[in-house]
Amino acid sequence: MITPSRETIAKRIKAGWEPERARKRWTQSRPSRKRNEPSRSWKLRNGSNKSHDANMPLATRPIPQLSEAQKANFAKKVKKGQQDECWPWVASRNRKGYGQFAIQNYPVIAHRIAYILEHGSIPNEAPHILHRCDNPPCCNPAHLFAGTNEENIKDMVAKGRSAKGDRTGPRLHPECMPRGSRHHGAKLNETQVVEIRRRRKAGDFLRKIANAFMVSEATIRHIIAGKIWRHVP
Repeated sequence: MITPSRETIAKRIKAGWEPERARKRWTQSRPSRKRNEPSRSWKLRNGSNKSHDANMPLATRPIPQLSEAQKANFAKKVKKGQQDECWPWVASRNRKGYGQFAIQNYPVIAHRIAYILEHGSIPNEAPHILHRCDNPPCCNPAHLFAGTNEENIKDMVAKGRSAKGDRTGPRLHPECMPRGSRHHGAKLNETQVVEIRRRRKAGDFLRKIANAFMVSEATIRHIIAGKIWRHVP
């Protein structure tokens, strides 16, 4: 964009050009559209807004109506067995193990489609589809039931799948979390932490220890209290 010079602007103002009024006339001449109204280009065939639905969680994302060809394609990717057995999804899965099925170029959780094909729709008051078998890729409608978000969380905790205790990320994958001297912001190392604790037990003052290792007294206090560097014995 080329910015006009001061002389050009002065000539325009002298000729009767009013920037503020011109801007208002341009704004008022624009076609009005509500702020939250979706663009027509994002409308799906079922009337939902694709840009809005794509940002919703997969667990509660609305599912467009499936064609007969899509239903047949979906059935090919489910390994059916006995009525009381799990029917695993044999195609693409996400990192949590749930099956994924593409509809109109965006992924949908497979067992949600299995529930819809059996029951017709997912109730609005219970938008989550839960597994009785606790097997993520299972698409057997007999093993699925609808529930609220609260019921989904309670079911997760009851089946021991919540991130608690030894199931937290740092416990399950300690190699993925840089600790101690491996952290990019560390000012100390494991040997220095052991020395800090030894000097404090010997009776050294916090300020003296902090000055020796060029850190704050609060850092020394947290090390002694076990709030930081807890992995160092």
